[in-house]
Amino acid sequence: MAQLSARPSLLDHAAIRTGLHNAMLEMIAALGDAGRFQSDRAASGRHTRIMQRFEQIAQEASDEPLSLLEMCRRTGTSRRSLAAIVLERTGKSPGKYLRWRRLWRARARLSQPEAGMSVTDVALGLGFWHLGRFTAAYAAAFGERPSHTLARATGATIAMSQQTKTQAPSAANLRGS
Repeated sequence: MAQLSARPSLLDHAAIRTGLHNAMLEMIAALGDAGRFQSDRAASGRHTRIMQRFEQIAQEASDEPLSLLEMCRRTGTSRRSLAAIVLERTGKSPGKYLRWRRLWRARARLSQPEAGMSVTDVALGLGFWHLGRFTAAYAAAFGERPSHTLARATGATIAMSQQTKTQAPSAANLRGS
């Protein structure tokens, strides 16, 4: 929230507003959860169809963050059932799974950037409104910062690392002399 207070213009992006809306709804909905869902074998086919619809909706949405309530409406299931099915099939909650998919899209865009593209453009375009959390999630998922992926794709990383390698020893040698 401090990010939004400091930069209210972030709310100008529809993807940011939707992502914030979804985060608040998920927090409110979690307050009402009780017990655990366990599927039986008879429901397996139904769960497969729900998961296929969930994946199709996520694919069609592309870069737009989706609300869990909209996903439930479009898959024809309750929030609790959808959460249980997605967790069972992917090991992640629906929100975390959709976030994971958006992180992969961010990686794909940063690996093959358009001219003038920045990490901020990619993050905001995919609905990541907190850039620090985006960077942390990206680094946790891929083992490198998004800026490093972009720099490597544009050739800047190679130049930076070569420059660092050539400058570091000479600086150390100068101090030692």
